[in-house]
Amino acid sequence: RRLATGAGDNVTVWDADTGKLLLTLKGHRSNANSVAFSPDGTRVVSASGFLSEPGEVKVWDVATGKELFSLKEHILPVSSVAWSPDGQWLASGSGGFETGLSKGWLPELKVWNALTGQEILTLKGHTDYIQSVAFSPDGKCLGTGSSDKTVKVWKVAD
Repeated sequence: RRLATGAGDNVTVWDADTGKLLLTLKGHRSNANSVAFSPDGTRVVSASGFLSEPGEVKVWDVATGKELFSLKEHILPVSSVAWSPDGQWLASGSGGFETGLSKGWLPELKVWNALTGQEILTLKGHTDYIQSVAFSPDGKCLGTGSSDKTVKVWKVAD
């Protein structure tokens, strides 16, 4: 019944039936590149970053509009975020338009505890910008699509 969008440094939450603006979530340093609701609809995760600046992931409480925590461990912009089906994990994929020129930094896929913000895994393997991340329906695997023209499937749980 709600829709979240990112534009500029804001994330907005809308009533999907009426189109009415419900919330504006402010706090990103730059472009909000990706947003996703938690499976239970109580939280929104958003990702930001531009060109070769560090990326950022924020988790918001939809009822209050307050930022719950911010994850700033990505060296490159974060282009995509996803929730695990059970809402326990977050995934974030990074990369920059200057990846090949950025001091040898490679795009990363990170997996986080969605309740505490603790980093669980960092996976590297793409050679260019990670454009999309998605959990499998059982939450055991993550898929990534990249500008390096590859799709990878990562096992993240037994």
